[in-house]
Amino acid sequence: GSDININAFGFAQGFRNGGTLGIAVTLGPVYGIDKPEDILLSQAYKNCLILADQYKIQSIAFPSISTGIFGFPIELAAPIAINTILLEIKNLNIKLVRMVLFSDQDYKVYKKELEKIKNNI
Repeated sequence: GSDININAFGFAQGFRNGGTLGIAVTLGPVYGIDKPEDILLSQAYKNCLILADQYKIQSIAFPSISTGIFGFPIELAAPIAINTILLEIKNLNIKLVRMVLFSDQDYKVYKKELEKIKNNI
């Protein structure tokens, strides 16, 4: 419901191959339960990006938040994720954002969405 906590929690930091490795934890909305789903999903990505920037992390990888067991349709989640990331990184020092997706079908959905955005620029 409305009590969902979409904050990004502190990075568990370590070092790997000479660089900083961090893991941020966030909780995305459960589709059909947590309202408004689109705003909550966007805020989950935004909060992670802001937290990464605060820790001076220059690259970050995301799963497709909420599209697994939380049931958010990937066709609706992909444009929210991509547009939020593109909007937010303009004001941050993050140089690389990767989407780590579960399946080839998920990849195709994200790729199609990126192509739509690219064609509208």
